[in-house]
Amino acid sequence: MAVVMSFGMTIAQPPTQGGNQGGNQGPPPCDEWLNSDMAHDMNGDGTVDENDCPQQGPDPFQQAFMTTMQNGGTPDVAFEAVAAVFHQMEVECPDCEMSEEEFQEGKAEAKAAFDAVLADGGTPEEAFHAAMETHNEGGDQGPPTCDVCGYTFAGEGDHHGHCDKCDFVFTSDNDQHGHCDQCDYIFSGEGDQHGHCDKCDHIYSGDDDRHGHCDKCDHIYSGDDDDRHGHCDHEGCDFVGNSDADWQNHHHDDGGGDHEGGDGDHDGGPPPNNHWDGNCGAMMHGESEYWLDSDGDGSPDDGPYAVWHEDADGNPVNCGGPGGPPPTCAEVDTNGDGSIDREEARAKFGHDPQGNPNPNFDQEYDEVDANGDGVVDCAEHDAAVAEGQNNN
Repeated sequence: MAVVMSFGMTIAQPPTQGGNQGGNQGPPPCDEWLNSDMAHDMNGDGTVDENDCPQQGPDPFQQAFMTTMQNGGTPDVAFEAVAAVFHQMEVECPDCEMSEEEFQEGKAEAKAAFDAVLADGGTPEEAFHAAMETHNEGGDQGPPTCDVCGYTFAGEGDHHGHCDKCDFVFTSDNDQHGHCDQCDYIFSGEGDQHGHCDKCDHIYSGDDDRHGHCDKCDHIYSGDDDDRHGHCDHEGCDFVGNSDADWQNHHHDDGGGDHEGGDGDHDGGPPPNNHWDGNCGAMMHGESEYWLDSDGDGSPDDGPYAVWHEDADGNPVNCGGPGGPPPTCAEVDTNGDGSIDREEARAKFGHDPQGNPNPNFDQEYDEVDANGDGVVDCAEHDAAVAEGQNNN
């Protein structure tokens, strides 16, 4: 009780050497103090507001300094008033653990900081803050704590924090916790592909979710491998295909004549009318079925037929004919420009008899392209065919 009374007397009747004889004026109104240079976060809640005002806040040092200055005391006298309060609270109390020697050392450091600010042209208020910083740096207040849960921060690199939407507590900068801004979904971490389609109610569940909308009609892609929906890009054609068979056999827009235009026929030739050509065409394009134009009207209306990879004798199917000659340059050169580009060659030679991609195709193509100009001309093709026949 003696300590409390003594402290109270220090605030109510501060030293007045050289001071105003008008008596104790007390701290300024809260709004005036908040707009002054003295305003700072007295209660340590992270904001400077009315709860920090001297008449409401818990800072007796601030009150001692302000009251002395308002009563006409010099900055040095105000500093001594603060030191007196500090001595009463930290040295004179029954349970205090600070020695007189420690107090005097701390006071000397604070006074040096105080005088340095004044010597540099700073205000008394700025000098007071500098002096108090030496007190705070001494560990009197301890390390900072979380204002939500009281967690004590370990120092730089401590990423403790609280999610603003749930009870999740962050522990590192690698935490991938987050909330979808369109629903209640909580992201599980890096690689979480949750998302919302911008055209319907579909919710994406991963990077293998191939849901999508056709940009030319109302078709919605299912993501299945056999969903081959698409629109013909040939000028004037309104054909819509939905399967491999549709695209393999698309040659006409209404079952009539061939699509003639700047680009010629869609696939460079008429639909097959026999099983051998139909099978080979499908196999070389990686298709599982084919259609035939059995009546010769130019429309593939007979099928579908399953592709086979062996002939009746069990021999692998050779799409140059069973034991027959390999395709000619003109047969491979489907666009008729006089040379075989890589994709034309791939259509004929890029798969094995079972329809599997040939892993050595690109290397073999480059070897046939003897002059290295990026395409195989007919002379290079014929030379490779002759070499193959000689090797056999």
